[in-house]
Amino acid sequence: MTKETLRELVREAPVAPGVYIFRDKKGAYLYVGKAKDLSARLSSYLTSDNPRTRALLRRAASLEWLVTSSEAEALFTESSLVRFQKPPFNIRLAGGEYYPYIKITVKETWPQIFPTRKLVEDGSLYFGPYPDAAAARRTIQAIRSLFPIRPCKYSLPSKRVSLCIYYHMGRCPGPCENEVDPEVYAGYIRGAVDLLSGKTKEAEAELERAMTKAAAELRFEAAAAIRDRLLALRKTLAAPAGFGEGGESRDIVVVKAGGNIAAVSLIALREGRPGVEERFLMEAPDEADPAEVMSAFLKDYYTSRPVNCERLVCVPLPEERELLEEALSERAGRRIRITPPTKSDKNFTEIASLAAEEHLARAVERMRKPIHPGLRELAEVMGAGEMRRIEAFDISHTAGRETTASCVVFLDGKPAKSLYRRFRIRTARPSDDYAAMREVIFRRLRRLIEEKEGLPDAILIDGGPGQLGAGLEAMEALGVNIPAAALAKRYEELYLPDGGHIILPGKSKALLLLKRIRDEAHRFAVSYHRTLRGKRGMESVLDGLEGIGAARKKALLRYFGSLERLRGASLEEIEKVPGIGKKLARKIYESLR
Repeated sequence: MTKETLRELVREAPVAPGVYIFRDKKGAYLYVGKAKDLSARLSSYLTSDNPRTRALLRRAASLEWLVTSSEAEALFTESSLVRFQKPPFNIRLAGGEYYPYIKITVKETWPQIFPTRKLVEDGSLYFGPYPDAAAARRTIQAIRSLFPIRPCKYSLPSKRVSLCIYYHMGRCPGPCENEVDPEVYAGYIRGAVDLLSGKTKEAEAELERAMTKAAAELRFEAAAAIRDRLLALRKTLAAPAGFGEGGESRDIVVVKAGGNIAAVSLIALREGRPGVEERFLMEAPDEADPAEVMSAFLKDYYTSRPVNCERLVCVPLPEERELLEEALSERAGRRIRITPPTKSDKNFTEIASLAAEEHLARAVERMRKPIHPGLRELAEVMGAGEMRRIEAFDISHTAGRETTASCVVFLDGKPAKSLYRRFRIRTARPSDDYAAMREVIFRRLRRLIEEKEGLPDAILIDGGPGQLGAGLEAMEALGVNIPAAALAKRYEELYLPDGGHIILPGKSKALLLLKRIRDEAHRFAVSYHRTLRGKRGMESVLDGLEGIGAARKKALLRYFGSLERLRGASLEEIEKVPGIGKKLARKIYESLR
């Protein structure tokens, strides 16, 4: 875009708050900005000598703007557009597609709630970002415990769907067969939206309305269930939300920038007590000021989730501090202050600073080292941090006989065959795959602990929820907590420890990696099982032969390895086995034909 073209467009820009958008020749978003005065802000592009601005104008083919009612509204609009469009010239979450959000499909007749990394402008509501998939799932679990929103992802109404176990457990109201009034269900959705937006009083009101309606319709059992949820919500809110009681609630946010990336560490303090600690990465140009990065993070993080504190302690202070205070206060319905650290904040600020520095250093190191394309996605799905070492387990047997297990190790997405291990199951009953899985994972992890070799970053199990549960029991018995998942063969479903399951897209790099690891574990288990089965078959054939005792059986097994090889051996080859003479060799040779 030439300066002449830009100058003509600027003449038409209104003296009003709003959002402006630069696009390239194909119409893709290049940069989204906001302004208190669009005319004045766009005029500044005519005289700017900033290298990033010059690069933007070289690629830009068009410019448009949206007028808003206030600068605060412009801030929220800008944040939403950046989140959905991911323009390359904006400072934004690094690898934003890997940070999960919570999606509520409010346009559906019977809306769903689930975690997603794909932001689509389909009328749904999105809340986030969350630092990992596990955090998003925990939030959804908490929401569902208060508002019984259906856990299935079917398109309703549908003749193919009927009441499931969640309905009979009281965890789903049964919209698939119209067991719940649409208005009552809509109230549950409004309550979930209110809670995720920080509007706790409105969320309580939705439950109160649903309880009153159920009682008026003489559905006393339903009214009692809603009452219990209402009491649980009030109990949950009473613990952390007492602003000013027993200590101030505040978030400590520290940004550390280096090169074209910046790390953010956030420590949430509630009533003076430390809560969660989260870490994020931001993509930022080399010349971006840390204050600019802080501003971008606060807009992205706090404009799509509740601000559950009185004060944001920021190092450094963000650009547009007063505007951010105004916008966040307006959204929260109370005053939110953005301040530098005070004396009482010093210790936690230092902790957050060290965490941000460490996160940045690790990110820079990862950028230097090629990473398997599926590892980052897999780490987010499983709620893990680094995913350098993955160990996978599989069980193999024939009608419960010769039960064996395999453990294969993948380092940085590649098989490390020298670290593979195989096991003969000792204690599990025949055909009890769950007990076999529990035994092998217990034995493997116990040995790693005893020999101080270091635990894996994640565990993959070939099977479904039963096998996964057995593996989790083994870990619990040892007092270890390792991210784990089970991959079922039939529909390639990934089962997670929280009881949920995910069907990854067919082209997902994480799914391709998981299948490769799972199939390698299966191959290794089957090969060992076949070896043992072959040895057992040889032993049974040799049992009836006179002159073949335990020592000679062992010699034959060591020499040939399996019954198939012994059957294919010539008489001369059998005669070469130590301890087997010509006469005994002929007897063995003839008995196998």
